[in-house]
Amino acid sequence: MRHNPGTMFFYAGIVSVITGALSVFSLWSTNQAVLSSTDLAQGAAGDAAVMAQLALGIVTAVTSLIATGALVVSVSQSVIGQKVSLGQVWRAVRGRVWSLIGLSLLIVLIAIGFVIVTSIIFALLLVTVFSAMLGTFTGDVTEEGFMLVLGLTLLALALSAIPAFIIATRLSVSFSAVVLEKAGPGTAMSRSWRLTRGSTWRLIGLYVLMAIIAVIVTSALGVPVALLAETLGLSPGLSLAASAVVGVLANLIVTPFTAGVLSLAYIDLRIRSEGLDVQLAQAAARA
Repeated sequence: MRHNPGTMFFYAGIVSVITGALSVFSLWSTNQAVLSSTDLAQGAAGDAAVMAQLALGIVTAVTSLIATGALVVSVSQSVIGQKVSLGQVWRAVRGRVWSLIGLSLLIVLIAIGFVIVTSIIFALLLVTVFSAMLGTFTGDVTEEGFMLVLGLTLLALALSAIPAFIIATRLSVSFSAVVLEKAGPGTAMSRSWRLTRGSTWRLIGLYVLMAIIAVIVTSALGVPVALLAETLGLSPGLSLAASAVVGVLANLIVTPFTAGVLSLAYIDLRIRSEGLDVQLAQAAARA
């Protein structure tokens, strides 16, 4: 970040401002729908709120992907002490946008498939619990038997989070591979899966720490402003504006931070498994 602060904050700022503006419009539309006195006005405001939420999701996803790609390029150049301009970063990323979108959609499909499978398993477990409650399998159900089945169900729910974290972690450097190695979505996922082999739990710990820091930063900015707005009795409009400003500031900090962590994790994995440090030293010497 020290070598290319302007580049990193510029792309993070674009995402922050766009999502902040759409969030304000979405919240305003929802508020209008609640406060409208007529059914027609409520319906129009409600439709606007739904469209705003949809637009917010799509625009946030696309701009975040572009910003992530740009930040990956910036961090990779910062590692060798190289400064890059906004134009250089954009030229490196623009040809990878569709691959980034394809990778994101592929990961979403995998997540949906995982949710479907686990939901079926949970449904079967819940049927077992209800059957135990009704005594359809074993006749009269003892309290101990019911608590055992319920405990096993809760344990299964808790354990199901483990493979989800593992899969997400194993695919976490796919985006870096798409941008820096010019890999396609499928190739990038395979590449990420190989690079993270043997480092899964270390990466999970790193990402958990990253998430905790991001939450702390966001809360440190948001909570005081929310308390101040409540204390001063600010109008809904001013409260929305204050929330938007806080959101922009939080994203300006959190987005480069998280992108930097993911990019450095990718570089670290390649250093450990492929000796990338030698190539980086040679690149730095040529720079």
